[in-house]
Amino acid sequence: MNWYLTQNLDKKCLTPRHAQLGASRQQPRLVGSAAASRFALLLLAASTTWGEWQQASAAPQSQWTSIPGATRTIGATWQDQTLDVAVERLATAGRTPAWIDRRVNRQQLVSISLSETTVAGAFQQVASSSGYEATPWRGLVIVAPVGAADELATLTEIGRERLRELPVAVRNAWLQPAVSSWPRLAEPRSLLLAWLGPLGLADSTAARVPHDLLPAGKLPSLAPLDRATLVLAGFDLKLQIDSAGRPSIEPIERPVRLTRAYRLRPRTTAAFDAVLADLVQAGAAAVVNPEEPQTQPANGVLVSASVGGHEQLAAVLSPMPRTDTGSASGDSSDRGRPRRNSRRSEQRFTLKLTAQPLGAVLDQLAKQLGMQIAWNGGADPAEHRRQRVSCDVKDASVEQLLAAIAKDAGLTCEIDGQVATLSPAQR
Repeated sequence: MNWYLTQNLDKKCLTPRHAQLGASRQQPRLVGSAAASRFALLLLAASTTWGEWQQASAAPQSQWTSIPGATRTIGATWQDQTLDVAVERLATAGRTPAWIDRRVNRQQLVSISLSETTVAGAFQQVASSSGYEATPWRGLVIVAPVGAADELATLTEIGRERLRELPVAVRNAWLQPAVSSWPRLAEPRSLLLAWLGPLGLADSTAARVPHDLLPAGKLPSLAPLDRATLVLAGFDLKLQIDSAGRPSIEPIERPVRLTRAYRLRPRTTAAFDAVLADLVQAGAAAVVNPEEPQTQPANGVLVSASVGGHEQLAAVLSPMPRTDTGSASGDSSDRGRPRRNSRRSEQRFTLKLTAQPLGAVLDQLAKQLGMQIAWNGGADPAEHRRQRVSCDVKDASVEQLLAAIAKDAGLTCEIDGQVATLSPAQR
């Protein structure tokens, strides 16, 4: 069920998000050797240029640059290797901190061959081939069910918003980063008490976490809020911080969202509305009608969404970088408008899809190509996103790639700058 998009220029693979949050929950498997499996890993170079590896990243560029070893180039081959061992080997090769979510089946077998890809791309392809995703988060790579990292980022941001309401001393205690490690067979409850006991976590509250045993592990420098949220998320639990800064543990109530206000300008309103409409149709966001009208921002809107949803909306409002090589004295009427990415237009791609959900394919391509997907008023996004599409293109431009995918869904695709607009095909 996995697919790969090969960018012919840089020889990198882009991998999709195609599983659903809530995959099978397995007890952690202690990492060990597997005599029946084969592994080969060759460290090809200490680093690579930014332009070569950014296409392998489904996350914003700024997130991957914070991950140690993410740009390191490797080649690897596994045949019937367990997922946890594959992740451990990648982490070792890149000297990259990694965390496997409890909801991941660590014993799932991986058979994959990677040639001259970055550590970032390798993590993504290995996770994707097993139905999961690898996402950079606060200095480490998280391998988790699709959507779990976005939910984790949203939970920690909600926690930070709560801490901003509390005294500085309380806030500082919750956000003081520290490296942490634990031995084999450590219990999550014990870790939480060690981290949060000084912040008021009671034994009776920690007892709400089911019994479990962890393999030996280590986390980079993280705040207690982040460490605890990371561990609790694997049990579908979250932190709740009261007015005195004391923590409680509660079930996660989904969808996990936070509300932000956006002030719109005439030149960005149309693109913003298109992205927002797509998120709303997909059930990933909602427009909030404030109880007190005076809290509604002038020329703006209140939106409830995850951190990932807000990042998509904020990207529309951010000024697009100029990528043309023309004279600086060009027509001033064009300044500030989205421009076609000249580097992207030179790239060629190869993609083979077999009965994949259109919505998941578009979401992944949009993130990896740095584009926004908009829907023409005559198209029903919810209906089309559920369609399954197949295509087989080779050495295609971005325009040809998206056109082939759209055609199989009975749509057309027009690209204007960073926005790809889908419309029903004329019959």
